[in-house]
Amino acid sequence: MSNEQRRAKIVERIERDGFATVVGLAKEFAVSPVTVHRDLGALAQRGAIRRIRGGGSSFNLRPHEIRTEYVLREAQNRDLKLELGMFAVKLIPDRSVIFLDGSTTCVSLFKAINTAPPRQLTIVTNSLTVASSSCDRSIGIVLTPGDVDQSLRATIGSWTPEFLQGINIDIAFISGAALSLRSGLMTTQAAIADVGLAAINRAGRSVAVVDSSKFDSQALLPFADAGQIDLLLSDSSLPDDRATEYQNAGWTLERSTRLEGGEIERAGPGSNHWNSRHEGP
Repeated sequence: MSNEQRRAKIVERIERDGFATVVGLAKEFAVSPVTVHRDLGALAQRGAIRRIRGGGSSFNLRPHEIRTEYVLREAQNRDLKLELGMFAVKLIPDRSVIFLDGSTTCVSLFKAINTAPPRQLTIVTNSLTVASSSCDRSIGIVLTPGDVDQSLRATIGSWTPEFLQGINIDIAFISGAALSLRSGLMTTQAAIADVGLAAINRAGRSVAVVDSSKFDSQALLPFADAGQIDLLLSDSSLPDDRATEYQNAGWTLERSTRLEGGEIERAGPGSNHWNSRHEGP
């Protein structure tokens, strides 16, 4: 990729998200922070972006519009997350209790659930977005106690895993910041890991919902491996060879399939996708 091609993509990225950081752009384009500083300086001189401390912002960002970390994460790989939500929803049987973590991926699953909810479904969640969203009246929602983290739009802290340890969950849906063969599922904060582990330990089945962009990447804290996750779901963009590597390493992995007309083939409880780690062979 030439300098001009990269700079054009940087402008597209900033226009899409409102702003971008030097660190994030360096990782996205596999270049050094020095190179990104040079790119942002050149773009600012042309009037294509506004240079700000630590990155660049769009001139189209309205003064009252705040792009929080959560909003930016929600915008990342949105199509892949929606595809995953449509894929995962049929795993949920009627009259079940499920856990949805505070990830934007699980918010997409909640949206898919809300279009055709299972009967007598109870959702336990630490996501403020899920808890505050309007939903079908047949869905019961339980928001876990804890400290409100505005950047995550979730409840975390010691109260959250303590609460989860006292209830029964049929299926726990969790996501993560990264996934690798060496470290398993990873996240960025110990408090997030504590919530995920508590849900996994109390669930009859655990499902990791991870879009393909997070495979073979790294984050600070590993918190779940193939032995703790009953089913790993990803999207149709995950290459065959990469999927095979994870399956050979012990992950029960399923990918969505895009059918003609853009429909998503969904996993279903009648298909032999998984066996609970709590059940015998």
